[in-house]
Amino acid sequence: MNNINLAFFMMVGWLQMNLAVVLTIVVLLAALYGALLVSGRSLFNGRAFGRGLIVAVIAWVVLAAMLPAMTGSSWQFVSYSTDYVMLALMSAGLAGIVFLAVYPLLAMVRKKA
Repeated sequence: MNNINLAFFMMVGWLQMNLAVVLTIVVLLAALYGALLVSGRSLFNGRAFGRGLIVAVIAWVVLAAMLPAMTGSSWQFVSYSTDYVMLALMSAGLAGIVFLAVYPLLAMVRKKA
């Protein structure tokens, strides 16, 4: 239970410290989805969804490998199961952001039916 509390307060602290980055990402996503809606293309596109998932999985693997160095740590300090779970979840969250940003781009690039 303490690990869940720690994860929650780490997330809240990160959001507070990086509020400008979070707001920039939210504005970017709003602009991308607004452009998708204005383009006249469907908001739901199976091919773009599938390809977006592929990009997100690749981003997940790359981010999981890079995240310890990005946080000022190293793989030497990732030793317990909690560390690996947190690493997997943080990289999955970032990969989710990558998916949310890539999906409207892929949906706008496809040929209009």
